Amino acid sequence: MKCINYFKPKSVGFEDGNELLKKKVKDEFPSLSFKEPFEIKYYGALVTESQILAMANYAKQQPKGIIYIGDIRKNTYTIELWDKLILSDFVTVSVDMYFGGLLFFHKTQAREHFKIRI
Repeated sequence: MKCINYFKPKSVGFEDGNELLKKKVKDEFPSLSFKEPFEIKYYGALVTESQILAMANYAKQQPKGIIYIGDIRKNTYTIELWDKLILSDFVTVSVDMYFGGLLFFHKTQAREHFKIRI
């Protein structure tokens, strides 16, 4: 929810299965839209490589969008997926916050990867 406070998007999308979090966000931010196009897309965790394809499609549709992914360091597999994801062509900036990560796709921005402990 800190991302919503900070970036102040007009719309947020959630990966399927995050209904409880979606309800919490809806209660806290009643004016927020949950309809496409999403300015921020939320993934609870990295679980499959097919998510990377979905994120690439989102990046094409929303080049100024943001993806938040929770639990990027849950286990060695999620760390491997995160490392693969940040090397993807569509990611220009990644922020590894240890508990979660942010991805940005601005093609005019220099490619950078940050690790910060929050």
